Amino acid sequence: GSCEIESNEMNRVDVESILGMMPNKRYERLIRLRYLEQMSNEEVAEAMKVDMDNYYNLHKRAKSQFERIYRKEDYYG
Repeated sequence: GSCEIESNEMNRVDVESILGMMPNKRYERLIRLRYLEQMSNEEVAEAMKVDMDNYYNLHKRAKSQFERIYRKEDYYG
């Protein structure tokens, strides 16, 4: 199944561990700001100096990379 980064089944340690394995550091930063720092989409876009269209594309790719690592590492609780 799909992993939801914001779900309670993943604790912060798991998220940090997966973030550390992400090869794309921009994606890692986006996930960190959005889900660990609980910033809004708009705040993250501003922090990363991208417009909202670029932000949503980045967000989609970042979540995809995060989920690939999550599945590969078998973080299923």
